[in-house]
Amino acid sequence: MQQQEIIKHVTKCIHELAHIFNRFTGRFGPFQSEGDIRAYLYYLISKNPFFLNIFNYKGEEGVFKNIYLHAEYSTFCRVKKSRGHLDLAIIDPDEKSPFDTLIGIEIKWRDSLKNSKDLLEIKQDLLKLSNPKNEILYPILLLFSRKKYPYTLILPPNKKNCTVYQINPEVGIRQI
Repeated sequence: MQQQEIIKHVTKCIHELAHIFNRFTGRFGPFQSEGDIRAYLYYLISKNPFFLNIFNYKGEEGVFKNIYLHAEYSTFCRVKKSRGHLDLAIIDPDEKSPFDTLIGIEIKWRDSLKNSKDLLEIKQDLLKLSNPKNEILYPILLLFSRKKYPYTLILPPNKKNCTVYQINPEVGIRQI
């Protein structure tokens, strides 16, 4: 698959996930945590067998077997005092690309933005996604909530080329 085909497939999967999340927003819906959302998005993406194909990855330390789709993928730079992780990552199939990761995805589900910790975590995810040392060509932040929140008020005006989607029953899915 080419880069644009991969981006198109992942975007379609994000929209499908948003539809399901918004359709079943009750307390006993299919998603009980961010982990459930991540697992379901992994499932949707991996329904295309390309993403789980084993291939020879040429890294700095040699050639080894790898797959394109990863959960909890390590970042190159540290977050706090340890290595960070992306919720989902897709390895760039273009060996000539200067980026290791074609798509990096962070997922946040917050039904309340009452404390500064929630806001800080969202901003840290944006920094992680936009940090050039992490070599992410197409960073995506997914903000889930059961209520409509003015995320545009808390996001920095320059999201550093990060695509941010707001997902909730009132707005559906929209890019902010």
